[in-house]
Amino acid sequence: MHSHLENSDLPEILYHYTSQTGLKGMLNDKTIWASKIHYLNDSEEFALALKLARDELDRRIKAATSKVECSRLELLRDTIYTIAWVNTCVCCFSELDDDPSQWRGYGGGDAGFSVGFTREWFTRVKETLGLSLSRCIYDPEDQQRLIKDAIDEFLATNAEKAPDYWDRNRSYVDPDGRRAVKPLPHAGNDFATRLSRIAPEIKHKSFAVEKEWRLVAENVSALELCHRPGESMLIPYYKIPISADDKFDSIREIVVGPTPHPKLSAASVESLAIAARLVNPEIKTTSIPFRNW
Repeated sequence: MHSHLENSDLPEILYHYTSQTGLKGMLNDKTIWASKIHYLNDSEEFALALKLARDELDRRIKAATSKVECSRLELLRDTIYTIAWVNTCVCCFSELDDDPSQWRGYGGGDAGFSVGFTREWFTRVKETLGLSLSRCIYDPEDQQRLIKDAIDEFLATNAEKAPDYWDRNRSYVDPDGRRAVKPLPHAGNDFATRLSRIAPEIKHKSFAVEKEWRLVAENVSALELCHRPGESMLIPYYKIPISADDKFDSIREIVVGPTPHPKLSAASVESLAIAARLVNPEIKTTSIPFRNW
């Protein structure tokens, strides 16, 4: 992801939209859930990155000038499917605290909330847990450039290790060489892992108004995954702690979404925050009138 991202690039607060159940669980358990990327609400987000990668590799395969180049490209294309086995988990945030489209999409159909996390918390989890954070990329040209750079990176790999004849993800056929297989260490698996890092950044341009950021946990162990009920299947997720051992100050604001009882809802949120020992959060109510979406 963007390891060069500096604190100066981060907004003071980023907001996570959630339902009543989500807010209660977040404050009581002092964790936020990052869903495995394959199970995000909009599965097309994940499919978009894979389609871009396949299209670019297909284009290059057609234009390849040698069998070796073609074999290398086919290796990367044919191992895209292994991304299904990579446990990359994603938690979504927005620069916007009171956005109608996100109330509809993430509020659970009832009174939802946007929870404002501080820049300091993002810095802490990046440093202590090795998570990455990046803005979503909505521009199609920027998305294609990201995919092309990933492919170029692997094509430039210099193979130094002996080939593994049992794992085709580590090698490609060299019809002109003395050996049947020429090494390209871990290329297939590594390319799938690289795509799993890129995929959270790529989102369809129609969602650009949401100004979304993604906090990403990469290569999560299967033993660390939890599972929650979804509408039609169990959803794997990873728990990210949102409080330090001595202080719960990662949340600066909680915005109460559209509801027929805004004052009562704000009061109950304040009560929940006190019980959770959350330090001085500002409780706000939306400026958007309630409507049954």
